[in-house]
Amino acid sequence: MGTWSDGRHPGSIEEWVFSAWSPDGSLGAVSGHRIVGATAWYWAALARQGRPLLHITDFEVPVRADPFIVKGEAMWAEHFRDDPMTQWTVGNETYASALDDPTEALGRAYGVPTPIAFDLEWYATGAPTPIIGDHVDGYEQVGVVHGAIEVLGEPKI
Repeated sequence: MGTWSDGRHPGSIEEWVFSAWSPDGSLGAVSGHRIVGATAWYWAALARQGRPLLHITDFEVPVRADPFIVKGEAMWAEHFRDDPMTQWTVGNETYASALDDPTEALGRAYGVPTPIAFDLEWYATGAPTPIIGDHVDGYEQVGVVHGAIEVLGEPKI
C-alpha cells in the first residue's frame, strides 16, 4: 500500500478538537479527530460530576474519501464544517467505556460499554488565535455549543 495523501497539507498531521463545558463545570465534553497518514484517530469523552467518565477511542480508523467522516468498528463520528471558521456540526454514535476512575482513560480504559450519541452544533464567537510552539502549529477559536448528548437509559443532556 502506498503513502496516502489528500494533497491538503503534505507532511503535516491534521487535527480537530472541540471541547465544551457547562458554566458551573459540572459537565464537559470533548471530541477529537486526527488524520495520521492512511488512518485516523478518534476520541471523545463526556465528564459529569458524580458520574463515571464516558470515554471513546479508536486509533486505527481508515481514512475515507471524506476525511471528516470516521467509521470504525461499531462507531460513526463526524466533524462537519457547516461554515468555515464559523460553524461545525460534531456528532457520534457509538459505545463509550464508563470509567469510575478517570485516570483509567490513560491506560487500557476498560469499563462498562455504554451507548452514547453526540449531536452538537459549535458556533464561533470570535476570530481564531494562533497556537505556535515547539511541536504545535495551529489555532484555537472560542465558541458556544448547542445540541444534545444522549446516554442510553438517562435523560437527554
